[in-house]
Amino acid sequence: MITSANYPGGNICCVGKSREEILVSQELRGTSRWWFYWNMQWKNPSDDQISVKFRFANGKVVGPWRPALGKDGRTWRFLGGTGEMSEEFEYTFAPREKVYFAYAFPYQPRDFEHFCRQYPAVERRVLTSSEAGRPVDLLRLGNPQAEYHVFFTARAHACEASASYVLEGTIAALLKQPRVLERYCFHIVPFLDIDGVEAGDQGKDRSPHDHYLDYIPSPVYRSTAALMDYAAAFKGKTAVYIDFHSPYLMNLHPFFVLRRPAGEDPISRLATILEEVTDRNLQTGGIRYEKRYNAEPAGELGDWRYPDTPTGSKFFADCGAVLSTTFEMPYYGPPKVE
Repeated sequence: MITSANYPGGNICCVGKSREEILVSQELRGTSRWWFYWNMQWKNPSDDQISVKFRFANGKVVGPWRPALGKDGRTWRFLGGTGEMSEEFEYTFAPREKVYFAYAFPYQPRDFEHFCRQYPAVERRVLTSSEAGRPVDLLRLGNPQAEYHVFFTARAHACEASASYVLEGTIAALLKQPRVLERYCFHIVPFLDIDGVEAGDQGKDRSPHDHYLDYIPSPVYRSTAALMDYAAAFKGKTAVYIDFHSPYLMNLHPFFVLRRPAGEDPISRLATILEEVTDRNLQTGGIRYEKRYNAEPAGELGDWRYPDTPTGSKFFADCGAVLSTTFEMPYYGPPKVE
């Protein structure tokens, strides 16, 4: 068996092989604590069918529906599983078959390019260049002269690909709402940590801190600094900010991170509407959002739920955004409702 992680988003280390199994591990790279993202390619070089057990040496990082599986690196399905986290999975390779396996459905800049080609009228510009010289995209939808402005960001943590699928769906839905686009102007940064996304990094808890915690007077990262400078021109005019993320491991329910207790947070009205809409969409296979899973403010400075931690939602709230929040979309989605 031949392996590779030398492609956008790739992340794996082959630790060892035996007749019974292949031992692998996710690479943590610049992450300061254990994390779980991996994305690998394997090829059967023989003319025979081969059954292989893959076992991970660094924790239970095979998800409840088993790995995401793709043949072309773009189209994915889950292999199917028990509903529990595991450290191993098995797969039978056809002769000469090449397969991509990943922790969950990946989403790379090339996927976003494919999406954008469907909507050529969307205004795109470069916010800045990343540390590795990659362009950091800024999209704009709606009326530039609008009284109210809305900001969306995603991939402050490079590995959180499910956030990109939600952002893509949000953009597609907005483009079907001309009255909304006339009233608001939307500013969207789809890949804050573009280098980490392409390199296949975890991106979570980078040292000295990651992009999510970089809204400070002297930001470490060029994308965060450029976004803060750009957004300053809309101070007092920004109505909404949403930062799209993915939560930890087996958290299977979408949720907002509140800045105030549930009864006081401006997100409450949006939460009620979203709950009603997703209830109606269950008939067509949609995912249910339930506001009871929202994360209320807690902890102390530095805690991801503490309102004064220097996150994007804190920065945009200080810029006057009435609704400023993080939305977390699970890697796997909640169990199906019967």
